[in-house]
Amino acid sequence: MAALVTTKDVSDFLGVDADEEWISVAWDLADQVEALLLAQCGRTGRPFKTSESARVEVQDGTGRPTLYLDYSVKVLTAVKLGYDVALPDETLVVSDPKRLVYQVGSPRLVRTDGGVFGCKGKPNYVRVTYDTQDDVPEDAGLAVLRGVAVVWGQRGSEDASAQHVGGFGADLVAAIASDPIWRMVVGAHRFVVA
Repeated sequence: MAALVTTKDVSDFLGVDADEEWISVAWDLADQVEALLLAQCGRTGRPFKTSESARVEVQDGTGRPTLYLDYSVKVLTAVKLGYDVALPDETLVVSDPKRLVYQVGSPRLVRTDGGVFGCKGKPNYVRVTYDTQDDVPEDAGLAVLRGVAVVWGQRGSEDASAQHVGGFGADLVAAIASDPIWRMVVGAHRFVVA
């Protein structure tokens, strides 16, 4: 399940043979550490992912001329407003800068025609189809591997079962979070909607 590292990455980093029974334990740890990283980066609902073609993203209306997508745009294909996909209330011409602008590498769409992206809070009203850019930072994989190594070094510890936060004890979460690479990655990749 871990997307930021492979089984080989984990086995090489820990020095565990991929054929040994311990690799499944290490792989489970990688899943849990990655989930912790996503949570601390505020990206549980927007996990890091490789580029995707024809992603369809459904957003609530903003009541504003600005809309932020979950991922950075590589190619914008379609923007439709309305509940009926076959008969939308409005279809924006994505190639017309007098109606809509966006920048490759940014998740931000801006209407330039004076319109807004539906009424504020109108659920599932805006449907955007686009190709995303790759969103898997290499340093995040290193942070996961270092977090796995911290937990791996503590396996069997009595303290690891006390005061669980997610899949780990609070002491292990603190130990992972104290790693300088971990702190740098969390700071650099925290999801913030501008």
